[in-house]
Amino acid sequence: MPERREHPRRGIKLRILVAVGKVILQGRAEDISAGGASLRLDEVLPEGTRIAVRFLTPHLEKFKWIDVTATVQYVILTSGNPAYRTGVKIVGADAEARSRLETLI
Repeated sequence: MPERREHPRRGIKLRILVAVGKVILQGRAEDISAGGASLRLDEVLPEGTRIAVRFLTPHLEKFKWIDVTATVQYVILTSGNPAYRTGVKIVGADAEARSRLETLI
């Protein structure tokens, strides 16, 4: 089956912070592209929820995080930890964040 993604994804393991309103969740990113990411969270976020995501990049010297706005596309319960695989589409990123994403990918 052909890949339906618009942007190629890169497998990655990054800690993340996710803001849903005033609630801050912690988790990790499993893959990322210029258009979206696969996140692992302990909480279920409804499809369509708009969230702020901070990808923590302490291993890089040039910058320590990337901030984007995203929309939840799907949530899958897994046997992993954290339990919920959450697919998000990046819907907002300033020029600096886009440049940082390109560096990371």
